Amino acid sequence: MRIVADTNVLVSAAIKPNGRFAIHLRQGTFQLLVSDAVLDEMIDVLNRPRLRRKYNLTPQYIHLYLHLIRLRSDYVTPTETITACRDAKDNKFLELATAGQADLLVTNDADLLALHPFRQTPIIDSAGFVMILDANE
Repeated sequence: MRIVADTNVLVSAAIKPNGRFAIHLRQGTFQLLVSDAVLDEMIDVLNRPRLRRKYNLTPQYIHLYLHLIRLRSDYVTPTETITACRDAKDNKFLELATAGQADLLVTNDADLLALHPFRQTPIIDSAGFVMILDANE
């Protein structure tokens, strides 16, 4: 299953490494799609001092987590500019899902969830996605 996960889902997995999404990510249960824009935003968020302090995210841990993301991902370069989301910063996930022919876009962001489905790509929250993965085990 090819999925796009937005930054909030990927950062949550970094903060909760024993959570179901993070476990499925490590096991390679799904194929994650990433782009430069998604990786750049994730690096920015994970390196925010307040977040690093609150969740004890060390530089070493962040480096290892990003290495895992790169290992478990297909890199995609979106070629189409999409402006469908009311939050312009979220259009990068729609562009990635479209270019990568994603089976699902996984997010907890209401601006993206409101677009379900987008060009026949279902958009679901992370709890729903984990339920699908757990049911297929």
